[in-house]
Amino acid sequence: MKNVIKALGLAGLIAIVAGSVWYAMDSRYRKLEVERDQLRGQNETRARDMAKLEADFAHLNSEAETLASNRDSLASQREAFRRERDAIAGERDAIAGERNAIAGERNAIAGERDSLRKAQAETVTRYDADKIFFDSGSAEIKESGMAVLKKVGEALALYPDKIIRVVGHTDTIPLSKLAQTVYPTNWELSVARATTVVRFLQDECGIAPERL
Repeated sequence: MKNVIKALGLAGLIAIVAGSVWYAMDSRYRKLEVERDQLRGQNETRARDMAKLEADFAHLNSEAETLASNRDSLASQREAFRRERDAIAGERDAIAGERNAIAGERNAIAGERDSLRKAQAETVTRYDADKIFFDSGSAEIKESGMAVLKKVGEALALYPDKIIRVVGHTDTIPLSKLAQTVYPTNWELSVARATTVVRFLQDECGIAPERL
């Protein structure tokens, strides 16, 4: 009987211990489930945060590429503007150079004109050609005409690039019979006079023949 009581007591004790262990294990299991759910929620939150960070990173990457592209475009535009500015500056300098050249040429022309006027004033101020250069009906230059032509030649020598045109002329007096044997008409006489002046300017004044 005592053995039965002892056995029952031991079984009850084992049941109590087993129940306590089961309760403890169940509590621990439930706690672990709660912790698991919390960790799962945290993982999901972190996954969402990571996805958002990756999206933000991709967006920032795209913006960085756009900014780099814009920077390159701005650099290209700046270089184009610089080249255009240099071209405009070059054109402006060229225009200024042309303007200065034109001004210099204008001043040179004005100087030449003044020199010519001075030379004309010193030489032939409306001479009567028939009286100064030639006798009537003759193509031979008189001494007075030679003196005038020498002064004219000196003035013309100052402008070696200028072309000189000599125009022959005569008076209205009919040619004498003797003169007509050499110059049938005043036309031939005027040509002869022009030729004589050209040769004088060339031979006596040193004017290059290609200028006459």
